[in-house]
Amino acid sequence: MVATIGKRGCGDRVAGGVYLSCPTSDHGHPTECFLLDPPKPIEAAVLGLSPRGVTLFDDASGRTHVMDWIGAESYPNVADFIEETRRLGVSRRIAKTEEFARLGPGSKLFVVHARALITNPADYYQALPEQDWYTCPATTAFAHCGRGQAEAHRFGAEMDAEPCGRLWWHDVAGGELSDLGCWRTIGSTVYPCAPTPEGVTPRYELAIFGAFPIKQIEVVADHEGTGTESAMIAASQARLPLILCDE
Repeated sequence: MVATIGKRGCGDRVAGGVYLSCPTSDHGHPTECFLLDPPKPIEAAVLGLSPRGVTLFDDASGRTHVMDWIGAESYPNVADFIEETRRLGVSRRIAKTEEFARLGPGSKLFVVHARALITNPADYYQALPEQDWYTCPATTAFAHCGRGQAEAHRFGAEMDAEPCGRLWWHDVAGGELSDLGCWRTIGSTVYPCAPTPEGVTPRYELAIFGAFPIKQIEVVADHEGTGTESAMIAASQARLPLILCDE
């Protein structure tokens, strides 16, 4: 399988580029299954993470994973990336110089965003009546929200200080109002959303908001240069399916 074709917020894929992919599938799990709810805060300096490029790390079992900081220039909102992934699947570029031999079955792509953790969620809960809330992702799939009773916080009834994934859809910049509500366009993806509630000043922390299985590695053919061969040689070191595609 190849990731669904469509315009992404980060632009077109590059000829000769190597991409970590988790394609969509009629038989796969919903996107919400791979979200971390609540998101997990991290310290970029400790992990050696930067807004450009990816970082490889090993878990306690010795399995290698990839951590990718999703840039706010391409995806200002966490919901932008989630909704695009729901429609087009995951496709994240990785440098040809990375240690592909460390990647194999079970490797995951951990996605990070500067606005993933909203540290003043109670302000949001108190600002909106419960009928205006979007359903929490943890109530619609297998995501774990950490509160034990997903239904109990579906509409923010507790109004406590615990963050919840549904806040990502209530903190969207760049949405456009219409007779049908507020809609956000990112690339070729359009989804319903809501702006930050009036009177609320968000406070953010860098955090992991999702962990997607790396199902395959895709190389975009370079028909006008020599990039294809070097990309295929590098990516073939991984113990994962390798796909050559046109775009």
